[in-house]
Amino acid sequence: MQHLVLRPALFTLIFLFAFPQSRPDAIQRAAKPGADAWQRLLEFKDKDLHALGETSRKELVSILKSFSPRWDKQVPTFHEEGATPPFHTPRYLWKLSPPDTPARYVLFGADGLFIIPGDSRAEAYVFDENGTLLSYEEFSLGWRAQFEAVKLITDSPLNVPLIAVITDRVDLGSPEYFGLIDNHLAMLRLDNDGKAVRNKFVANNWIIGAEPPKRSAEEWEQALFSNDPLELLRTLGWIGGKHWDLKIPPINWGNGHVTPSPDVKQNAKLVVSVRSRIVVRARMTELSKSENPWIREAAELALQPHDGDTSFCCGYASQ
Repeated sequence: MQHLVLRPALFTLIFLFAFPQSRPDAIQRAAKPGADAWQRLLEFKDKDLHALGETSRKELVSILKSFSPRWDKQVPTFHEEGATPPFHTPRYLWKLSPPDTPARYVLFGADGLFIIPGDSRAEAYVFDENGTLLSYEEFSLGWRAQFEAVKLITDSPLNVPLIAVITDRVDLGSPEYFGLIDNHLAMLRLDNDGKAVRNKFVANNWIIGAEPPKRSAEEWEQALFSNDPLELLRTLGWIGGKHWDLKIPPINWGNGHVTPSPDVKQNAKLVVSVRSRIVVRARMTELSKSENPWIREAAELALQPHDGDTSFCCGYASQ
């Protein structure tokens, strides 16, 4: 991995990026610029978009900007204030057709590290077959992880098409598997040599994939009884993820920054509450005996939580 030499003027930016505060939600709006724009976009389906010539690339970006939702989050590093998606290099436009579910088109974009410390980041547009933009997500692919490749797979244990991302940090979990839940591209599984790896929720910038949905303890419990295996994986991944250990005293980094941030602390309190429920524990025990290996492994991790802080002391794969 090539390391970048940074000017002193960037150190403040790096500090803020390394320890970001919570970001407000983006306003998601269904968008449909027109049939012509959608037909033009479909011409890029299944192509290696990273290999496009300059003219085609500019055309694709222009089309995507016509679909892009209003953006109310912090703009990713090195983008101008007020910029709108796409923020990352387009990689592929795929049609995903799960059984008994309406087909969806996913445009996936990603970039590697801009600065160190930093993360590789990605974005996903999800469209219906008529060209209506159903969702847009921008998210991390791993802190200090270098993006290498993305591919569509159809042979996973879930029997639905998934998107797999490869990075150079297998200790974080690589491949990273994403799938569609309620028209959003959701993080399902981090993998290291065929074993499930915990996602980390100890700091906002350590979360791989889009942040989990905002739910009450009751709603997280209900999600464990979903008939959708993808929802089960997302829910178990959050319950079994590495969250802030509430027994660890707050860390004052100076300049008004204290770890954990209020939302990370609240999230840790919530997951402890969910885990303590008798019904949740019984359901996770049941799922740990699932015939589906991914669900079984995710439930086993959830039954043996391993919370902590943001230190690099312990490799993900050993937790």
